[in-house]
Amino acid sequence: MNKILKKSYETLYIVISTGQSKGLLGKTITLDGLNKMSDKEIEAHYKIYEVSYAQKINDNLIDAVYRIYAFVLNKYLSIDDTEKLVEDLQNNYILTSKL
Repeated sequence: MNKILKKSYETLYIVISTGQSKGLLGKTITLDGLNKMSDKEIEAHYKIYEVSYAQKINDNLIDAVYRIYAFVLNKYLSIDDTEKLVEDLQNNYILTSKL
């Protein structure tokens, strides 16, 4: 097993053993199923994992930007409900499509 494939296998092993396969891979995979996968299947599932994980990071960063914006804006303007402002920003089509 080459170095890249070994890293992919180990990462998938951790994802599956921690019970996060459904959330990060889109389907439930067992460790036995992982062991039966071919090298190409492992590579394909690892790519799915990378894309899914990157999307989660992106979503969290955007949420952090909205929350910081609401916090700073609340320092200068009295906003009654900053959580509602964050929710409105998250639901704004123009902002979400540009970020």
